[in-house]
Order: sequence, then structure tokens, then C-alpha cells
Amino acid sequence: MLLPILSCTISGVDDIGPTRRELRRALHGRRTTSEQVDAVALIASELMTNAIIHGLPPLALQISISDVGDVTVVMSDHNAQRPARRDHIVATQPGGYGLKLVEANASSWGYRTINGGAKEVWAVVPSPRSHLWIT
Repeated sequence: MLLPILSCTISGVDDIGPTRRELRRALHGRRTTSEQVDAVALIASELMTNAIIHGLPPLALQISISDVGDVTVVMSDHNAQRPARRDHIVATQPGGYGLKLVEANASSWGYRTINGGAKEVWAVVPSPRSHLWIT
């Protein structure tokens, strides 16, 4: 079961910093580690940036936590176009690292089409404790 922690709309780049600060406050003390919160903040920043650049409004961010402490980040926009990870980065072109950073910091990520012409891009940051074996 996922417990919603933060839900907000994003209008532009000026919303990224305040939203990162708010998600850090919202996650503090909720079965999360500082490393996990850092990964969630990075992923949320990358997904917000991608939605601002490539998506269509309205843009919405949702952060949820599971019973075992896994954190799910979901960014939605109204452009159904599939997110594209650049496999070949060109030094003279800006960007291209966003989805690679998401992939490197999440245990899983993906996208799904919603409401016909919209999409959600999601990523899960596992709790280190959710993957420990208790004997």
C-alpha cells in the first residue's frame, strides 16, 4: 500500500527548488535514510525538468511511500510521447543525462499512458531496510 506524501502541480523551473525542499521535509523521519531522500530529490528534479522541457501542462508530481519504506516518484504531463533516454550523449548538446540519472538511482522506473493523451513517468527508490533478510 502506498501512502501519499506530497502532491503538487509544477508550472516551470522556478518550482523545482521549492518542491525539492518540500519533498525533503515531507520524507524526513518517514522510514527513509538520507541517501534515499537524496536519490528521491534527484529523481524528482530530473523528472520535473524533463516534463517542463518535453511535456505539456498541466504537470503534476506525486511522492508516495510504501509500508516498507520504498518511495515512488510519479511525474505526469499531457504529452503522451514516450520518454526517450539518450544512449549517445553529444558533448556539444545540452542535457541527455536525466533518465540515466533516474535509472542509476532507482530500483525500477518506467512510464504509462493515462487518460488517453497523458503519461506518467515513475521511479521507485527502495528503502535499504526493505531488502534485508531477517533471520
